[in-house]
Amino acid sequence: MHRFSDIVVGECIRSHDSALGYLLSLMQELSGEQDLILTLETFFANMQRRKVTAAALGVHPDTLDHRLKRIENILGAKLDQAAWIAKLEIALKLQGTGERSR
Repeated sequence: MHRFSDIVVGECIRSHDSALGYLLSLMQELSGEQDLILTLETFFANMQRRKVTAAALGVHPDTLDHRLKRIENILGAKLDQAAWIAKLEIALKLQGTGERSR
């Protein structure tokens, strides 16, 4: 199920190549790290709840914290900031729609 806001945001970004390129470059930074991409997807799917995310991934919460810190270090991101959460959620969605082949 897609929310209208997800569709509108996605369409707006697709129409601006520089924004699209930037967002996809974030995922490119993680391209060799499938465990980190899965961690990020699961973290967002579980509304950034660490214990729930760790359980969903079948890892110890300390392992999850280590993975999240690696993501932050690779991307220069702060996963407790709304702006970063928004950028990364959109980037993951765009990556999932095949925009990287554009």
